[in-house]
Amino acid sequence: MPAKIIQTLEKLTPIKWRWVFQHFGVRRYLANTSWLFFGQMFYLLLSFVVGAWVARYLGPEKYGVVNYVLSFVGLFAFIVTLGTDGILNRELVNHP
Repeated sequence: MPAKIIQTLEKLTPIKWRWVFQHFGVRRYLANTSWLFFGQMFYLLLSFVVGAWVARYLGPEKYGVVNYVLSFVGLFAFIVTLGTDGILNRELVNHP
């Protein structure tokens, strides 16, 4: 699939810039980027389908309660990580 995308981009690119697509690094970059893009699109589509299914299954009232709890947790989730990054890095350096 990434090879087809690169070929399509080559055809759309003016002739004086086509040499860019012959470089191995550019081809590898475009291939990796396309896989990341399609992976993200798959994740978003799957999230949407599962979210819609859960909302339909739970109904408006129960789904509202679940969203309220998730938003409340999201507001205070950052407090958990405060200061732990520095401590974790120090311990990993001291005890590899």
